[in-house]
Amino acid sequence: MGEYFARLYKSSDELVEAQNYCALQHLQYFKIFLTKEKNMLEPMRQKNWLTIAKKYNGENQIGYDINISNAYDQLKANW
Repeated sequence: MGEYFARLYKSSDELVEAQNYCALQHLQYFKIFLTKEKNMLEPMRQKNWLTIAKKYNGENQIGYDINISNAYDQLKANW
């Protein structure tokens, strides 16, 4: 996933600093990932959060799929 940092940040250090700064920075990076990563359109259409989480955080992602699902449900409810 780290290959996408150059689309928003000048260095990997800047990426880490931004990711630790606030959730909005993380969301912007996630948006870049979702729009640029190949083979993500179908999992997004199907709301296959586990596939998205594994592509984003690797096979050993722990609960990230649930976090994505909860965030989606919250945003959808308040849209």
